[in-house]
Amino acid sequence: ANVQRGYLEQHILPYFRTKKLSGITHRIIEGWVMSLRTSTTLSPTTINYCLTTLKTMFAGATRLYQQSEYPGKSESGFASSANPV
Repeated sequence: ANVQRGYLEQHILPYFRTKKLSGITHRIIEGWVMSLRTSTTLSPTTINYCLTTLKTMFAGATRLYQQSEYPGKSESGFASSANPV
């Protein structure tokens, strides 16, 4: 849980803090992932963990607000930094 809190505080909230849940699209998530890949030294594995943490948050919000879908549900992880998105 502490590691996920770190992902939240260091990588997720700085990007998504000002966005409404309803305004977050697949394109925005892809832009966030690309920014993590290009502007940080995070490994692809760590970026996947950040993405998993974000997806978990969206799934919880979806249950809470009774939405049928959430952005990023179909987003898959990234196997290596050699495979651009």
